[in-house]
Amino acid sequence: MIPVAAPVLGERELEYVTDCIRSGWVSSLGDYVRRFEQEFAAYCGVKYGVATHNGTVAL
Repeated sequence: MIPVAAPVLGERELEYVTDCIRSGWVSSLGDYVRRFEQEFAAYCGVKYGVATHNGTVAL
């Protein structure tokens, strides 16, 4: 099989991925998703941000 794309993870990313797996939160909940939603909302200047799995789910 020829991979379409290989992940490129630095040390920090590897640490975060490992932490997510160990915490059991690797989907739509957990501290990293909550933090992303809050920081993204602040970046956009809005009250809330909602992370979704893909563009279709976002619709």
